[in-house]
Amino acid sequence: ESGRQTFWLLGRTYADVRREYDYALKGLLHAGLTSEGMYSMAKLGPWELHLNNGAVIKTIATADYTEIKGDSPDGIAMCEPGVQTYEAFEAAQRRTPHHLAWFLVAGTFEKDETGWFPDLWDMCRTDNAYYARSLSLPTFSNRSLYPLGSSDPTFLQAVDILRASHPADWQEIVNERWLGIRRSKAGLVFREFRVPSHGTALAEYTPEEPVYLAGDAGWEHPYALLYLQVIGDEIHLFDEIHVQYTRSAEVIRMVKAHASFNNVRRVVLDNATKQHTNAQDSAFETWRAALSPYSIPVRSNYVKEEQGRIRLHDKLATNPVTGRPYLLIHPRCAATIKEFSRDYRLRPQGSGYSNEPVDLHNDSVKALTYFLWDQFGPVDRTEFPGLSSGSQPPVRRRVTALDRAFGSR
Repeated sequence: ESGRQTFWLLGRTYADVRREYDYALKGLLHAGLTSEGMYSMAKLGPWELHLNNGAVIKTIATADYTEIKGDSPDGIAMCEPGVQTYEAFEAAQRRTPHHLAWFLVAGTFEKDETGWFPDLWDMCRTDNAYYARSLSLPTFSNRSLYPLGSSDPTFLQAVDILRASHPADWQEIVNERWLGIRRSKAGLVFREFRVPSHGTALAEYTPEEPVYLAGDAGWEHPYALLYLQVIGDEIHLFDEIHVQYTRSAEVIRMVKAHASFNNVRRVVLDNATKQHTNAQDSAFETWRAALSPYSIPVRSNYVKEEQGRIRLHDKLATNPVTGRPYLLIHPRCAATIKEFSRDYRLRPQGSGYSNEPVDLHNDSVKALTYFLWDQFGPVDRTEFPGLSSGSQPPVRRRVTALDRAFGSR
């Protein structure tokens, strides 16, 4: 075909699409559709591969999704979308109508960081706004690696090892890692959380508003510190610090260097910070001493897990007036979004799940509950009569276009 066509390979960084670029280059060289000197592989920056008919394949880095602009491609391949953002997907999708471009979003659920890719895959299994379709290719469909397919001894051995090493959730790991089936959303503690609505750049920092810090101190588990603002009826989580094996004094240095430090009005920590003695000094005393010269109060709260969870369910609900959730989380807070959309889960029980959360991968969740409890107090139990431990309160929300697109699970 004559004429210049343009195709994009999207990755979080240029290095992330090197393998796909190499595949395309080798195949096109072998087919005689390009030749030496018609492609670039700069150490830094984008690469271009020119074909004999004038077509061009370009690599695009989506870490800054605002840079997805310029020419309108004839085809887009988004590689490992799970490590990219929903905003990057939307920015790329907006470039497709101009030339009626095809758009392939291909990757594994195992690498998913925020949850939007599995949601999109679910949505595209039926009629949807994108006129798209979802397909899954299990690992054993690669007959060069597994000649006997699902009966190949190498594949079966890998499954046996996983079953023995992860008895509680081996099946879900197999589904996600090798079968192209997403983990069950039913196993999440906060099933109402949706990346497209809760994880949004609308939660950007507002310089003229007060800032509140909420922290769950840790050593072997991550030290989570959240940057929050209360804007009208909404709570905006606009930044986070997630570090491990890091002392409170080092975290405080990061806080003082943050652009919002002059607006910090209060710090809320968990009650256990007063007893941290093994790997670091008392986190509470360290914070109080460091922030006392700035007249920033430091508080600590003890919040029962169930009560904190109920309060957080309440703020994940959608405001019927604005159509937006009460809690908005900026996409840069990837660790927090990952807890809600993927990692913080209920304890497996038989073929399903109990009502008891597993006390893992919930550092940001805990920090949020300390702040919400300090700011708003407990939820009025009369709002949720009969609510038992592990139950989820009704989600008070109106149906939006995104709800219709992504459905409710």
